[in-house]
Amino acid sequence: MARVRFVSGGSEAYETALRLVRQYHADRGEPQRWRIISQAQSYHGALMGALALTGSIRGEQPERWRIECRRPGADANPYLALAALAASAADGIRHGASPPPPVLGDACAREDLPALPGSLESAPAAFDADGELRAAIGETFCEYYRVSRAWELEAWRDSVSDWERERYERAV
Repeated sequence: MARVRFVSGGSEAYETALRLVRQYHADRGEPQRWRIISQAQSYHGALMGALALTGSIRGEQPERWRIECRRPGADANPYLALAALAASAADGIRHGASPPPPVLGDACAREDLPALPGSLESAPAAFDADGELRAAIGETFCEYYRVSRAWELEAWRDSVSDWERERYERAV
């Protein structure tokens, strides 16, 4: 990635991504590549431009309405989450992967899927092990991000929670 474009929110990020993809294909001489896979009835990506491009307004082709990434929490960096989603989609295209069938219910409860890191301590190791993601995002950023997360983890370990204070104040 040679450039970064900062935007004000999720919907603007979604529409910017759509414009970038359309421009990319136009620059490659493939302006006929226009099909969009979209989110279904959500807040992000719900601006009229995205809805009109995807057919969500008209209710056309419901099988193409949805691309979903449920895992990032409210505290996730939206730019990093979008970059990871784009990197994983590009990796799937590059390797000819087919999308899996839709997941009904709680995907986290499925035992046939690889487990996500379950703690702050295990997340950096998973990040370090994902060479495809690191290559897509760029090693310079990844190293900065890794160091900043290690610092944050250390600061978290050094902190004392209210629960710990209450619990051990009586014992000491």
